Amino acid sequence: MRSFTVDGSNLTAEYGIAVGRWSQFEQARQFPFEAMWCVIPAASRSAPDQHAEVELAIVVGGRARFVVEGRDVEAPAGTAVLLEPQERHVIHNTRDDEPVQILSVYWLPGERPPVEPAEDAAPVTVVLSPPPTPNGPLHLGHLAGPYVAADVAVRAARLRGEPVVSVCGLDDHQNYVPAAARAAGRAATELRDEYAGRIRDVLARVGVHHDVFVEPLTDTGYRQAVLRLLGELVEKGTLPVRERTVPVCEPCGGILHHAYVSGRCPHCKAAMGGGTCEGCGGFSSAAELTEPRCTRCGAEPSGTAVVRGPVLPLADHREALQRIWGRAVLPPAVRALTDRLLRVGLPTIPFTYPTDWGIEVPGDDGHRLDVWAEMGLGYLHTVGRRFDPSAVTLEQHVRAWDRVGGLWAFLGIDNAFYYAVLFPALLTAAGVRPETVAGLVVNEFYTLDGEKFSTSRQHAVWAEDLLARYPAELVRAYLCWDRPQEFASDFRMEQFRQVVDGWPRPLTAASLTGGSLTRAAHALRFGHFAADLSVRCLLTGDPGATGADPEAAGALLGVLTGVDPT
Repeated sequence: MRSFTVDGSNLTAEYGIAVGRWSQFEQARQFPFEAMWCVIPAASRSAPDQHAEVELAIVVGGRARFVVEGRDVEAPAGTAVLLEPQERHVIHNTRDDEPVQILSVYWLPGERPPVEPAEDAAPVTVVLSPPPTPNGPLHLGHLAGPYVAADVAVRAARLRGEPVVSVCGLDDHQNYVPAAARAAGRAATELRDEYAGRIRDVLARVGVHHDVFVEPLTDTGYRQAVLRLLGELVEKGTLPVRERTVPVCEPCGGILHHAYVSGRCPHCKAAMGGGTCEGCGGFSSAAELTEPRCTRCGAEPSGTAVVRGPVLPLADHREALQRIWGRAVLPPAVRALTDRLLRVGLPTIPFTYPTDWGIEVPGDDGHRLDVWAEMGLGYLHTVGRRFDPSAVTLEQHVRAWDRVGGLWAFLGIDNAFYYAVLFPALLTAAGVRPETVAGLVVNEFYTLDGEKFSTSRQHAVWAEDLLARYPAELVRAYLCWDRPQEFASDFRMEQFRQVVDGWPRPLTAASLTGGSLTRAAHALRFGHFAADLSVRCLLTGDPGATGADPEAAGALLGVLTGVDPT
């Protein structure tokens, strides 16, 4: 027999509450489950969570309220709540005079026979939008770019009767998070938690909803699953382990990559960090930059180090990528990028770095998973688990992807390399059918006073500020109207007021004056998505229109404004 004590002295802060893990007491080695002791302070709640494990939560003290997928369960002491995989949940302490104490036991579902889709199961369209980085609040460029547009497209597809699943989350492991925290003199997790809450709030207020919303920093099951897929791909040789040279800044104590380095693109000479270039869209590692400098101290790299880790040589997947690019819907700017990559050569992408932020790779000498590699593996996992909740192995995840009839991604042009090149290459290398990738809906930059919106540079109009002054449906409709679809557009407050003041109040089907419903609806199909055209057709009227069906007009208006017709 063994016994141990759990008290406030050995709890750590996770999920917005105090947690003591079974494993920290060396009790987990011989058992097929993990366990946690959780304490939720008075009048507080946990952070939203969603994970791959089955969880049995037993309330042993206080009174809790579980909110699970929108359903409320009152849970006084003595209540046990069983949470199935991927059920999104928040636990509230409903009392202001005592903490809630919970024993949580969780485990991955055992291997089961693969879930075979019914013969008549319809293919499902999956819509991705890049997870926002919680290094600051959402600005109008975020909303005018992928987030409102993806939600509009999903709502329009459902209005047409098409099955669709929307996927997003938080980009917790970008090292822009600790960089912002360092500049603010705060702990990285504290800053992340604040902005994660504000991001979720803005998305909810503007009517942007997702079927799958992943928060990697608080989702243990997600992190374990991503590492498991990484391990299988390395073992198969899909991700060969190779040595490479990286620049380091010894005074700052680490290697230079992503937010920790700035320099110039070796291809077009534009200023960039480590990763993709906003000038030409190409990928360059920190070692390839010209005029590199550490963003923490401003100095040139003090030297280099040789590191060893898994990589994805994109040149090995040239044929598969050409097949994808030949049939997928891609805007001209992205086709120019893919054509240039075929001419100059496809790069090799590192999948791990020895660094201080991200998912730690066990037994790999301090390496952590590169955030973009994590995102690609994360899509492989979250979409697979959506269609087969019991999927554990790579093969099971890939088989579940057979349910996907088409994969669409809504994104800004600065993310085009990852969604047009890296993620399709990774998915097909893992075994997903190349024809699954249907296309990209790509926006150009939304500018403010002629310069790109930027969270890190604090050059922005924050979405929460505008939503505090104007109804969400007007903000959302205007951002569709002014969306930088093919060309960059410049937000001007004077123009915003002029446009929205010219629209009827309230925005209802009864207030529409002969809009062209057919054109407005057709403009919201994935293959030629144009929310700006749709909102103009619906709200500015069409002299040639012969009248509008109020019910159809109301439904389409709800798609654009995020307000369901009543």
